[in-house]
Amino acid sequence: MAHAKSVKLITIGPGAAYWSAFGHTAIAVGDDVYGFGYFSFDDDIFTEFISNQMQYEVGLSDINTEFRLAQRQQRDFSIIDLIMTEAEVEQLESYLKWHNLPENRSYQYDYFLNNCATKIRDILDQVWQGQLAAEAASDAQSNYYKQSFPAKKQGWMNFGLAVGYGWMAYDDRTDWELMAFPVFLEKSILELMPDKVRANQSITATKAENTVYLLFRSHWLMIAYVIFWTVLLFLPQTKRMFANAWFKWHALIGLVMLLLWFLTPHAALAWNFNVLLFSPLGFFVKASQTMVKVIFLSILLWLVMVCFAHAWYLLPLLLPALMALKSVLNSLNSNKTRLSFAGISECYSKFI
Repeated sequence: MAHAKSVKLITIGPGAAYWSAFGHTAIAVGDDVYGFGYFSFDDDIFTEFISNQMQYEVGLSDINTEFRLAQRQQRDFSIIDLIMTEAEVEQLESYLKWHNLPENRSYQYDYFLNNCATKIRDILDQVWQGQLAAEAASDAQSNYYKQSFPAKKQGWMNFGLAVGYGWMAYDDRTDWELMAFPVFLEKSILELMPDKVRANQSITATKAENTVYLLFRSHWLMIAYVIFWTVLLFLPQTKRMFANAWFKWHALIGLVMLLLWFLTPHAALAWNFNVLLFSPLGFFVKASQTMVKVIFLSILLWLVMVCFAHAWYLLPLLLPALMALKSVLNSLNSNKTRLSFAGISECYSKFI
């Protein structure tokens, strides 16, 4: 016998703000909507992010409020009406009410392991006695990088993710793990648990945008960054000075990468092969031709890793990197030639 209260999985598409770039998942029991994505911008948010100790909360709302918010933010809004027995609904509602008590409301957030989507995934799996986990255990031909990149209209975020992601983001993941993304969770419920779905509704859908405009909004920082450095490394008046600046600046970024890798608990930042392109050795690029060759080999190894991981986004940076390397090498050769001529001239003067 069906319970009087309906249970609905609500999926809200990506928004314009960076914290809403991957969408949101909530679950409704009757008119009560429970979501696990509530947080505040307090003084400790930066420290909490670095230490991976961010505290999020479960929040209680209603369907009309969620729908109006999605409309105002111009975000997709869809609902899956789930089939549950009376006992399952009671178990689900009891747990959600317990979690919403003041003493239980807060939980430790993790972008991939404990977010708004994985919390609801785990709750549904518990109610369905592990059926969802069993169906989603097979390997998927996808990973965290493919699911999160590129984030729509997020120029800063796309550049930061591409630079900051370590190898974990490129490892193949199961469907279960990829349900950390709200849209993927919705898709998985529909495909893996069709016997649990009564109906599926897309209430609002955002209008298709101009492809060129969307491409620019999502990648403007990378486009501007490459053009800026390429122009400065091409002009005869600036290329020598900015070749050195290129390596110093990217060496500093590489140093930050290493600090994030070794000194923070974020697994997604570890084993970051981009440190081969943003090499801290860049601080010493003008030391000798041997150092230039070492950095060149480092860039080639980075290129191999990019091809292996299909991480094409940063590939445009190869052009200014090689231009800067060539400029530094020419400068070293020029200095060496001048020194040789100076030595010959000095010997000649002494002989005369």
